Amino acid sequence: MAELITSSQALRFSILFPRGVHSRVITLELVVPAGVGADDFKFSSIVGLNTWVLSIDWWIAGLQSGLHLGCFFQASTGTGEPGNSGVIFLEWTPLIPHFGIKPFPVIHWNDNINLHFQMNHLITGEARRFGVAMQNFSTTNQLRALIAIQFSEG
Repeated sequence: MAELITSSQALRFSILFPRGVHSRVITLELVVPAGVGADDFKFSSIVGLNTWVLSIDWWIAGLQSGLHLGCFFQASTGTGEPGNSGVIFLEWTPLIPHFGIKPFPVIHWNDNINLHFQMNHLITGEARRFGVAMQNFSTTNQLRALIAIQFSEG
């Protein structure tokens, strides 16, 4: 998550990478109901004009253990307030790289899983929000997710 940076490290870091050296973390929690196609989404408050997305962590768990689970998931950035998960999936700019044949990143697992994406991705232009969305594949198991987005403004 957020790293402690000493003053000498901050100076070296700011010379090598001209951006803010202090980062902050936004956490968003999703509770996706059981049922194929059930979804949930959350979004952050507005962040700055020039934002470095440093990393994204997802912790996903089913409420019943020992079952095979699966879902679509996406972290995106955009303007305005999304009214449903479709805006985050389809209209906003995705942050997580995806190279598969499915339209969005997909994951299958048993019990709990942690996903870490090291980004170092610069977003410029308008003030934006971060949004996350998940869509359940399980007919009987509710999913919970905690998502942490580490970013630096400036």
